[in-house]
Amino acid sequence: MDFYCLKGKSHATDLVNSFLSQRYMPAMELGVLSDMPNIRKKACMKLLKQQGLHGSKLLSAYKDMVCILNMCY
Repeated sequence: MDFYCLKGKSHATDLVNSFLSQRYMPAMELGVLSDMPNIRKKACMKLLKQQGLHGSKLLSAYKDMVCILNMCY
């Protein structure tokens, strides 16, 4: 059970981090990278894709925990 809790916590952290990175992308200093065309747009699209992946993994970890609890009782 602890394994699934840690797994879920890790996925939740990754989900929040990618959301916050996307949220604050317009204000981020990109240095030399800012010269690349559409770099912010591409980065935001990648972060959005990551959010979907982490959300899916979080849901999977939750389902695993529910399954384990149902087997115990």
